Amino acid sequence: MALKKFDYIIVGGGSSGCVVANRLSEDPGVRVLLIESGRRDADRWINIPATFFKVIEKGRDIVAYVGEPSKHLNGRPAIVVQGHVLGGGSSVNAMIYVRGQSQDYDGWAQDGNRGWSYSDVLPVFRDLENNMQLAGEYHGTSGELHVSETGFHHPLSRAFIRAAQETGIPYNPDFNGALQEGVGFYQTTTRDGRRWSAAQAFLRPAEKRGNLTVLTETRVARVTFQGNRTTGVQLENSTTYEAGGEVILCAGRSRPPDCYSFQAWGPRNIYASTGSPWWLTSPASAKTTRTIWNRQSRARRSIRSPSSARTRA
Repeated sequence: MALKKFDYIIVGGGSSGCVVANRLSEDPGVRVLLIESGRRDADRWINIPATFFKVIEKGRDIVAYVGEPSKHLNGRPAIVVQGHVLGGGSSVNAMIYVRGQSQDYDGWAQDGNRGWSYSDVLPVFRDLENNMQLAGEYHGTSGELHVSETGFHHPLSRAFIRAAQETGIPYNPDFNGALQEGVGFYQTTTRDGRRWSAAQAFLRPAEKRGNLTVLTETRVARVTFQGNRTTGVQLENSTTYEAGGEVILCAGRSRPPDCYSFQAWGPRNIYASTGSPWWLTSPASAKTTRTIWNRQSRARRSIRSPSSARTRA
């Protein structure tokens, strides 16, 4: 590829990376590069909802991070499966559409994360969503992400839901509405009986634009800097791409911290404790980088948050 300078470089072609690539490339005046370490989402088993387990079994399009055995799990290791393909987790998950509790978002905002309260993110959810059944305050009907009712309800599933109601658990027709409590059937991120991943919803339309370049099976080794400003990324094969605007890290739970730690960017005390050289402290990373419950993995990686980070060039 001759062009090696872009306005925006996105590291990671998972759910968030596909959305960011779509939104940024809407401006025909900017050049966008999306780099994904996995392959294209062309495996037939990915798009058939009932066969997603085959994708997990084959292991070609996932990375399984296996933690150390824990006494809290009766000696078993914790396993975190991450998508390793265009679309990321949205290409390999069970397609259940659940946003989470509103209290969680409000808790993040109270911790100082401005813009993450439920009232802040709900309009974004509505904007992204194209729901075949529900509309109103909690749902959108004109977005790119198709959300569907399940086409078949097994008699045993219906019996389970009736039994739950007989014990006093309320029936809930919408787990993304005012309340999550209750029992009912999930909606799924499917369209016309097929998986509707972030790659299908957001990346396929964007790939038709001439200002978006997508590289697959390509791994980023580190973010490059000039002083305290990002200048681009360097691949594991030493190829360098320049970013005139921003480098946006959307590589899941583990890769952004890897990109930091390969060049000693982050809390200085972490590197001092390991004897590794330290180069730059970012106040944001020093405040938010933390080790979560399965931090020590057999892959010798720490899984830290945030799951995506944005740096200005």
